Amino acid sequence: SLNMPRHIPTLHHLCCELIGSCVINLDNVLDVLHFAQSHNIAALQDRAERFVRDSASAVLKVHSQSDVALVLGRETADEITRAQAEIDDKVRKNKLVGTVLDEVHPAITAQGQP
Repeated sequence: SLNMPRHIPTLHHLCCELIGSCVINLDNVLDVLHFAQSHNIAALQDRAERFVRDSASAVLKVHSQSDVALVLGRETADEITRAQAEIDDKVRKNKLVGTVLDEVHPAITAQGQP
């Protein structure tokens, strides 16, 4: 009746929205994730976890495996490390395509004999 908003957000909600829009980078991602977990800011926690998963290679170069495990939990950190190792292996194999190898193989003729 008085043109007042039906729902007035709480201070906690407003703070969560402000903090949730923070910039996440390689240097601060574990701190942001820990903060989000500690203060129950689900949206920020989801963003930070997604950042870690999507940038696993770089995150693991900047932060130790033990620090990542401390924040994410050992099981999740191990899962991310295994997945990244698989990706690194696939990339390494793809880079070999078209690369001259040291070992020389005899050419195969049309009859299948060298």
